[in-house]
Amino acid sequence: MRKTAWIAGATMLATFLPHGAESDTTVGANITLNGAYVASPGFVLEEEPVIQSSVMAGRNGFYGMLWSNVNTAKGLTEADITTGYGGTYRGMDFDASYNFFDLMGIGQDKTEESMNCGLRCRKKG
Repeated sequence: MRKTAWIAGATMLATFLPHGAESDTTVGANITLNGAYVASPGFVLEEEPVIQSSVMAGRNGFYGMLWSNVNTAKGLTEADITTGYGGTYRGMDFDASYNFFDLMGIGQDKTEESMNCGLRCRKKG
């Protein structure tokens, strides 16, 4: 995880290096309180209330995000680091990303640490 944290940190730092006047900078943060940790397919990872938070920064297509899940009874149970680049090429939108997540002992049949690489393309119209 240390190598991934350095990659994500370097990407987030690079987003704030001086760029031309046309640079597009985004910064955001989010925090939610949920009655349970429900994964996107709909299965429950944790039945206790959780606090989920994220911070992200992006500039000129490069972005980085840190996401966490804190179980109100157990403490930190998941940490995700995502870094990527998105843009447009020949009229097609694309996004290439790398995601590392550590589940820290939650769920069933889990992978404690996993990495995902993704490429998403779409054309408007």
